[in-house]
Amino acid sequence: MSTAPGFKLVLNSLYGVGANENALQYSYDFPSIQRDGTYELTWSFMSGVNDIDPPQVAEVRIDFGGGLQSFSPAGTSNICAISAGSIGLVYPTIANTTEAYFSAKATDNPPTYLRRPMRSDFTVLVYDAAGTPYLDTAGQQLASYILCLSFKYIGPI
Repeated sequence: MSTAPGFKLVLNSLYGVGANENALQYSYDFPSIQRDGTYELTWSFMSGVNDIDPPQVAEVRIDFGGGLQSFSPAGTSNICAISAGSIGLVYPTIANTTEAYFSAKATDNPPTYLRRPMRSDFTVLVYDAAGTPYLDTAGQQLASYILCLSFKYIGPI
């Protein structure tokens, strides 16, 4: 079991399991590899291009399983969440007159505090502003993406 102060996961949607980019399942053996405790989660995101006209934002959610879907942004309290639920927004960057890609730097959204996930399988979901699975202006699903998750160990629960 790792005793490092944190760890990073790089998720490539081309290797996720699922029918579309809006809801992909990934696996990482959290219980066997990482110690239990509270973690600060920061992240960055970059997608391929979509037909985004007019520009819009999308919401990224992570379901680590285990019931309660809540989160605690930094600065509000350090209450430990079982699952991250909504971790923040990704923003469009214009590629040409009708296309854009979504991105978010690690500093674009506040950190989230959560307990180490207790399951190995988790799902990344991407929703539009209405809370439904993201579709672009042409009705296409989200383009492939890279999501980098950074978990910093804060301490025991």
